[in-house]
Amino acid sequence: MTPFLLCHGLADGVVLPEMSGLSVASLLGPTAESIDSVKHCTYPGLQHASCASEVEDIGDFLLK
Repeated sequence: MTPFLLCHGLADGVVLPEMSGLSVASLLGPTAESIDSVKHCTYPGLQHASCASEVEDIGDFLLK
């Protein structure tokens, strides 16, 4: 499976954080066989924006 990174601010009022959880569930499917291919990062207090921690997570993901 192609690796996926989903990042979401937990204070996002534009795209609710639950939406990224649904995306993760959809990617994993009912058996969660591909759990190593899906990384889901959340950021407490982050609204519809980015932060240094997210940028670092993206860099780490791309370097794998």
